[in-house]
Amino acid sequence: MRRPDAPIGTTASVISSGNGQLRLFVGTPAADVLAIDAATGKVIWTTRIDDHPNARVTGPVTVWRDRVYAPVSSMEDPLSQDPAYPCCTFRGSVMALDAATGKKLWKNYSITATPQPLSGKNAAGTQLYGPAGGAIYAPLTIDQTRNVLYATTAESYQHKHVDGDDAIIAFDLQTGARKWAQQPRPKDNATACKNQDEADACENPASGLFEFASPAVLTSLPSGKHVLLAGQKSGVIYALDPDQAGKLLWETRVGQGGSMGGVEMGFATAGGVIYAPVSDSEVKPPHLPGGIVALDVATGRTLWRVSATKPKCSWGEYECNGAQASAPAAIPGIVFSGSWDGHMRAYSMKDGAIVWDIDTAKNYPAVNGVTALGGAISGYPVIVADGMVYVTSGAASMTHPGNALLAFAVEP
Repeated sequence: MRRPDAPIGTTASVISSGNGQLRLFVGTPAADVLAIDAATGKVIWTTRIDDHPNARVTGPVTVWRDRVYAPVSSMEDPLSQDPAYPCCTFRGSVMALDAATGKKLWKNYSITATPQPLSGKNAAGTQLYGPAGGAIYAPLTIDQTRNVLYATTAESYQHKHVDGDDAIIAFDLQTGARKWAQQPRPKDNATACKNQDEADACENPASGLFEFASPAVLTSLPSGKHVLLAGQKSGVIYALDPDQAGKLLWETRVGQGGSMGGVEMGFATAGGVIYAPVSDSEVKPPHLPGGIVALDVATGRTLWRVSATKPKCSWGEYECNGAQASAPAAIPGIVFSGSWDGHMRAYSMKDGAIVWDIDTAKNYPAVNGVTALGGAISGYPVIVADGMVYVTSGAASMTHPGNALLAFAVEP
């Protein structure tokens, strides 16, 4: 296997080229997208999709028909805390590439205005720039009926709300033209703000309280009408009408919210019901991190809720947190959801009862001859395929990391 020039930090998208060759498409922290021959590991092509020095591809690329669509994020946000850094000039974007050659087809930004020098300087005398931000690090959503893709965006890098931050944006699949954008804010802002450690959480978009870390989900009602769903770190899930420029249909609070969720990496839908794990890793007492909520897609009504309980971590009380930040997986009758306490749980779709619970934060003899270390479950989704459940235990940057990929099967 040939090693790319930069590490790969995203999951891979896989397609067949039609001649029996499987290709992997991945993004890198160097803001490159690579096409790789799955059989040989040979890099077929590499395309740099953003020249900003802090740009990166964090979310997985999306392959649709003969194109690769890549979300562009960055690490410029933390630099905004450095008074000597001329913050900020990065804008989130989506780029479309030809899947066969890597040729750039179009690119469009989350924030429409080009960053310019702002009036005045900061207290350290550093020139500031804006608007900036609106990073896109969640997976993209394809809507073949309307010939658009939906991107969800993160916060502004200035202490100011700008066009395109904390938004759901629809881009034309062929041209990249922006069709519409919606920037919802919870009606009950105070609920999210009062439970956070950030005193300026509501006034300062850079707190991350209103950003979208999870992808938009396109689903349908029994009538056949489509509904676009989006979960926000504020703890609110929104339903939008994709036929009316993203008009808000309803909003329902499922968590207290915070810069680490609310709704963090995703939720699942099945049979007209939304199953949303809750992160809420930073909530203040008496609230607890974690839990899962079922909502009716048509109305946003809460069908059931499993409240969080005090977590019990195999490594002890240090950094023991029950946040359910990872994306879940739904199969008929069951929803799988992982937690920062290392547990993978299966919930009944009927009432949320826990029907299976395993602590993955252990050491395992791995098939490649090393000892795999389990830990917190966060970031990577649960995958269900061919009767197997795959869980990445320890893929966590916030607490108790590890490196175990676990495969579970139903016992005969």
